[in-house]
Amino acid sequence: MCCMAYKGVNYHYAFEFKVTGIGCADNDPFRIVISKFKESTRSYSGLCLNNELKIISQKEFPFEAFFDIVDKIVHYTLTDRKAFAEANNGQIPSPLMCVSDEDFINGFNRCKKSKESADYYNDLKVFFENPERISEDISENTRLAFWDYLNIMIFIYLIKSKAPYVKDIEAFTI
Repeated sequence: MCCMAYKGVNYHYAFEFKVTGIGCADNDPFRIVISKFKESTRSYSGLCLNNELKIISQKEFPFEAFFDIVDKIVHYTLTDRKAFAEANNGQIPSPLMCVSDEDFINGFNRCKKSKESADYYNDLKVFFENPERISEDISENTRLAFWDYLNIMIFIYLIKSKAPYVKDIEAFTI
């Protein structure tokens, strides 16, 4: 599958993770999808499936945009939950909106189940260790996976270093 479309936007990357902190009483993980860079708007689009919050990032590099979008979605969602809880005797709100398109949700779950194993991405490390092995002989899918791997690994590093409240992150392409 090369992407999943929702309300006119094609999404190519998916992230699922848990967050620790105020307003995180529910055990539902955050589920976020992000588009590839759109030249026409010079931006990436992100969508949180949990609350249909949409975020745009104009960061130049994919890993920066991934972090920018995830960080903003978590920040805005937790700020909203905290304010609601303070005004309503600690009650955590239910989202007023969420992505409810069954085909989209099923596609997300299907991609998550069929994501490449950590071993597959581990095998791509050979290209970092021996860049001369990158040649015309490798398949287009391997080339794409290599660049996805690089961006996802840097993104995960940014999450671990700048957003320690994000836990158990899973990243995959859709």
